[in-house]
Amino acid sequence: MLRGMQGPTDVIVVGAGVVGLTTARALLAAGLRVLLLERAATPARQASWAGGGIVCPLRPWAEPPAVWSWVDRSRALYPSLADTLRDETGIDIEYRLSGIEWQLPLAERLTAAAAWLQTAGLVFERHAEALCCDSLGQVRNPRLGRALAAAVRRAGGEIRHAEVARLQRRGDRITGVVLADGGVLAAAAVVVASGPWAGSLLGAIGVPSSVAPVRGQMLLKRVPGAAGRRIGIGESVYVIPRADDHVLIGSTVESVGFDSRVTPEALIHLQRAADAQFPWQAASPVLAQWAGLRPGSADDMPTVGPGGPDGLWLNVGHYRNGIALAPACAEHLAAVICAQPQAAQRYQSSLLPL
Repeated sequence: MLRGMQGPTDVIVVGAGVVGLTTARALLAAGLRVLLLERAATPARQASWAGGGIVCPLRPWAEPPAVWSWVDRSRALYPSLADTLRDETGIDIEYRLSGIEWQLPLAERLTAAAAWLQTAGLVFERHAEALCCDSLGQVRNPRLGRALAAAVRRAGGEIRHAEVARLQRRGDRITGVVLADGGVLAAAAVVVASGPWAGSLLGAIGVPSSVAPVRGQMLLKRVPGAAGRRIGIGESVYVIPRADDHVLIGSTVESVGFDSRVTPEALIHLQRAADAQFPWQAASPVLAQWAGLRPGSADDMPTVGPGGPDGLWLNVGHYRNGIALAPACAEHLAAVICAQPQAAQRYQSSLLPL
């Protein structure tokens, strides 16, 4: 299954966000011994916590074609994942088909989007300047992170608060990691799933990567009756109604390095845009504002598979679609790492562009 050194760990996963946690869970299910290393004190508290949790790209027709294939597979996995996590941990991740309403005022964009939805096999309705699809939805991402962490620990995985300074490389093989405190941890394989920090980690060992942080700021409101509404996606803003009437408003796209501070300019921009396109929430005050750092990449595509040197595997570059992509990417990567060519090939056959 894995060739290499003997020890208490088969695979080290660097990064315990939703991508790293789903990867670890899939590897544990295959019988491997897994250690997750997370730079933050709490798992899944970076982009995994800060995002919106939509299980669909904001504009799937504008994404690279393969992205939808990953998302479509995740859509098939999420219902059973939600049930299993609730059974194992008692945490309801609130996966629900709340539906999506796209506001597309330009006729040519509306027509192109409708054509894509039809090609993708998604049932939708067209209303004036909007497209509505009720077979798409969301997950409550902070709860997803907590549930995944609990499930990983329950399955025997270890999650350790530790910062990885660099990958340990001997010749053409990655043999483990070196921690910021100087400690060295060995494993037969290392999976880099460290979000926006992956680029520098890979660059330090000569593995090219375009992954870099992209800040996104969000607002929170509570709007009576919001739970019954669809997710709204407009030209420059989206609103996500939760099951308890909380509403998320997002989000900015800012290349400011690893600066995760919020700004008053973003608050004004998001509130004005949301009020203009989705006035049903305008009367409610903003309760909170926060920011997260997404793992952007040059082509907006995740990299999922071998990383070059033997023993190195990547699950990086998910940008704004980490929640929507994570289950599918984890399933695929685990099949490849565990040398299951038939499973990997079956999965690859589902990744043909539409």
